[in-house]
Amino acid sequence: MKRFLYMALGLLLAAPVLAQISSGNLFGTITDEQGAVLTGVTVTLSGDFGTKTTTTGSNGEFRFLNLDTGAYKLTVGLTGFAKSTRSVRVTTGENVNLTFTLKVATVEETVQVVADTPLVDVKKRGTSTTLISDELEKTPNARDPWGILKNVPGVVVDRVNIAGNSNGQQADAGSHGSVGSDKMWNLDGVVITDMSAAGASPSYFDFDAFQEIAITTGGADLNVQTGGIGINLVTKRGTNKFHGGGRFLFAGNSLQSSNLPSSLATDPRLKNADGTFRDNADHIDSIKDFGADLGGPIIPDKLWFYGTWGRQQVNVIGLNGNPDQTRLTSYNGKLNWQATSNTMVSAFWFNGAKEKFGRSTGIGSATGLNEEPSSLWNQGNLYSDNPYHGFWKLQVDETFSPNFFVSAKAAYYNTGFGLIAAGGANQSFTYDYQGGNLIGSYATITQTRPQKTINADGNYFFKGMGGNNELKFGFGYRQVTSTTQTHYNGNGLSGNWDPVGGNILAKVHRDGLSNYEGRYSDFYIGDVYTKSRFSLNVGVRFDQQEAKNDGSQVPGNVGLINVLPALNYAGDSTYTINWKDWSPRVGLSYAFDAQQKTVGRLSYSRYAEQLSFGNVTIENPVSSGALVYGWNDLNGDRYVQPNEVLLDQFQYSYGGVNPANPSSASTPQKVDRNYQAEHTNEIIAGIDRELMPNFALGVAYVYRKNSDFAYRPRLSGACSDPTNPTIGTCPIITANQYVAVAPVTSHGMTVQAFAPPAALVAAGNGGRILTNQPGYSQNFNGVDLTLTKRLSNKWMGRVAVTYNLFKQSYDSGVTPVNGAWGPIGNSSAFTAPQGNPTPTDHNSLTNDLVAIQSAGSGPQTYYTSPTWQVYANALVQLPWDFEFSGAVFGRQGQIEPEYITVRAGGDGVLHVLATPLVDAVRYDNVWDLDLRLAKNVKLGGAAVTFSAEAFNIFNANTVLQVNRQVNTGTFGRINEIMSPRIVRVGARLSF
Repeated sequence: MKRFLYMALGLLLAAPVLAQISSGNLFGTITDEQGAVLTGVTVTLSGDFGTKTTTTGSNGEFRFLNLDTGAYKLTVGLTGFAKSTRSVRVTTGENVNLTFTLKVATVEETVQVVADTPLVDVKKRGTSTTLISDELEKTPNARDPWGILKNVPGVVVDRVNIAGNSNGQQADAGSHGSVGSDKMWNLDGVVITDMSAAGASPSYFDFDAFQEIAITTGGADLNVQTGGIGINLVTKRGTNKFHGGGRFLFAGNSLQSSNLPSSLATDPRLKNADGTFRDNADHIDSIKDFGADLGGPIIPDKLWFYGTWGRQQVNVIGLNGNPDQTRLTSYNGKLNWQATSNTMVSAFWFNGAKEKFGRSTGIGSATGLNEEPSSLWNQGNLYSDNPYHGFWKLQVDETFSPNFFVSAKAAYYNTGFGLIAAGGANQSFTYDYQGGNLIGSYATITQTRPQKTINADGNYFFKGMGGNNELKFGFGYRQVTSTTQTHYNGNGLSGNWDPVGGNILAKVHRDGLSNYEGRYSDFYIGDVYTKSRFSLNVGVRFDQQEAKNDGSQVPGNVGLINVLPALNYAGDSTYTINWKDWSPRVGLSYAFDAQQKTVGRLSYSRYAEQLSFGNVTIENPVSSGALVYGWNDLNGDRYVQPNEVLLDQFQYSYGGVNPANPSSASTPQKVDRNYQAEHTNEIIAGIDRELMPNFALGVAYVYRKNSDFAYRPRLSGACSDPTNPTIGTCPIITANQYVAVAPVTSHGMTVQAFAPPAALVAAGNGGRILTNQPGYSQNFNGVDLTLTKRLSNKWMGRVAVTYNLFKQSYDSGVTPVNGAWGPIGNSSAFTAPQGNPTPTDHNSLTNDLVAIQSAGSGPQTYYTSPTWQVYANALVQLPWDFEFSGAVFGRQGQIEPEYITVRAGGDGVLHVLATPLVDAVRYDNVWDLDLRLAKNVKLGGAAVTFSAEAFNIFNANTVLQVNRQVNTGTFGRINEIMSPRIVRVGARLSF
């Protein structure tokens, strides 16, 4: 740790490195009344964050970079001219461009310029949205970063969050043809994305700690790696005024309606112990949200502090009656020090603690089974063995001259979690398809995932080629490690009880222990050239991403240690995965009028996906795996006992286990040494128009093509060079070698599945190779329409309308196979059969819609499929200090791919698509209206705000999930509906 800190501090003083969005910029030009530029003008920027001063250069321009979001006063003055002052607001991720015209003055005078801050950013090159504090605090929302993603044009989220009922469960989300695994999370300018679960956040947050949330969805600048959603969380800081307060918000069953559909009125899952039935299905038991914050000057204009503490307690009841209790506690502390007039130093600490009792494993929703209480998880935080828990950041911003700026950061994030089986350590588990339940005690999983980051960026401004140039350059380094332990409870055996589908199977599990590490290095260089109304942004970015396994050892299977004995694995001597990618970015914009109220844009970007470095554990024989056999349930208890495993009826294997030699510390699973990242090419064309002060319209068209997807075809034999496997040296089972299994008919639907030849599976020892899928790509076409009204004249609002068409494509001459988007860890039951020509609920194997199922806990839906979505909100300030706001959300219903489970030999149990296309059946459209009324009561220099918010005003009971498995007795059974109408009341003290 000390070595890392010394290296970080050295680079802070030396290297210009990558930074993410956490601030805004202010640019300006000063001329005289004849239009001639004025040099040497003193420009002073003042506000609650202190005072900064600069002078105009030879082109009459000035700039202030990396400004905290907020309100400022700008004063410009030059001897012989009247001083001019203007109020301006800076917003995260946006550029403010101003012009000043100074008039000659014979006496000292000051002119107050009355003009609104421009709403159209002439230097913007992509699609992005910044949600300011007024919108986050004063419009009805779930008070959760994932819950407000639906507010952003182009973003599709996998669940409907009513009043926070999904808080504490990370939603999956995609945008403009990107998916959840390419989301990037940034906290105060530092990437914190959990690379063990790429696209996820490593923690949860205090919603009141955010000053703004800036979200990018396309046209990303050079300092952003992927084309996925970029979520920039900008926390508050201390100012020259003491400020703070406290809050308490409550929503509970006593403030809730019933929206139970008649079809569920007598559902056995809603039956109480006394024989009566509950009048609610998926609903909130109680949500409490409370916290406090305080900030202010330690030394005015020199040293400031800020701190927050917050907690959300979210207790919900699922349709099956299982209680799901979550407690999210968050701490934030920040210091800002104006060390010199040109040097700002800041230190930040954050720790988010999550405790969750009754967390879904995700298996129940994916399979249509109910998860019994014992099969759920209890979750808590887990840290590496050192006292530095949470996120620690040191930042230095240096102005070397009016034309040269550097911002540098070093951070350490000690994070992790444990998922403890609620059923205890003595019970195994079973997928009971006949009873429709996941029963028993699921696996216990623990992970520690520390991160170390160093990054900074530089800006240098100069004149050239008849215009102005902003040279941008940077370099960054990030090291991540993970220790993941998976323990199978009871006797280490689990069952698959599906007599209707003919799948009665026993799994002999090996506990997993994976130690693995990843390194992420990057640099970029580019130039923003502007001349008159024209701007050109061009540059290139380089990323190197590497991953390898470290050594680990695991015990043998408790119930059948002779089948799966203990193993000791030495790890990798070199980095197994090594990606190197160049990403060019080009953007141009043109203002059609002298006032720059109408701006057209065009951009091209190439992206490489971010490496989920846990993929390297495919070659780790102790990362978890199983051998699957026939099962004879002798005692009829539907739990596998060692003497019930039919060891003479081997079915298939998955994970790192070598079925030909289970005691070997090697695995038949391989990673192609030429395996590369998925790539995206993107074009965005758009136009923004400021219709009137503080009111703007924007339209953007987005095209993307994604290619080079990962998939894992089966091996048909040994690799000729097992120490350096490639798709060229490792034989695979091709699509035309798969053999048809017996068709299965249910409810008038018939499906045909294919299985890999048993002899070829045996020859390849059940192995697969992770490589890139040839002949497969995805194409996205979309349009975003936005209307933005900034708060003025006592009202504000936002409208976002999105059209999406996300389709897949197979090259001519290529036999379609499943593979893209399938999980690349275990290719077993309930996954896409990678390399198999069987159409599944993930992929119809036609040029159909892209169907991506969300990952993680909570509701599981196909979140890429809606072709239209709309969101709008508005806030009005009424007389007598009342506020009224509302938000409406609507989207096309998600797809409902119906499937039949079919046993496909070595590929396990497949979800074979029972309809021609994945979108042949859809759920109903979703609509939600929320309202808020608040009253502000002033108490001297403080104020108390009393609020009442109503969610799901029309008490919709839209079905969100049903059991899609056709060949089961519970086909069509409702598994989730929208949470009913509920009122949230609150009180907030602020000063």
